[in-house]
Amino acid sequence: MVDDFGKKVQGGNHKFELHVFDADHAFANPSNSKYDVSAATQAETFALKFLKNKLELE
Repeated sequence: MVDDFGKKVQGGNHKFELHVFDADHAFANPSNSKYDVSAATQAETFALKFLKNKLELE
């Protein structure tokens, strides 16, 4: 499903980055037994970079 979504968006005229993590649902929730520190850290890095860029921080 995610791959199909990515292909549809990339087929349009949109600047788009898709990051997929080989992790379970709720992998970024530290109170979840399926917490994946590596994937969560990577996802947070992508999210913060995106927000800083869009909000013109730093």
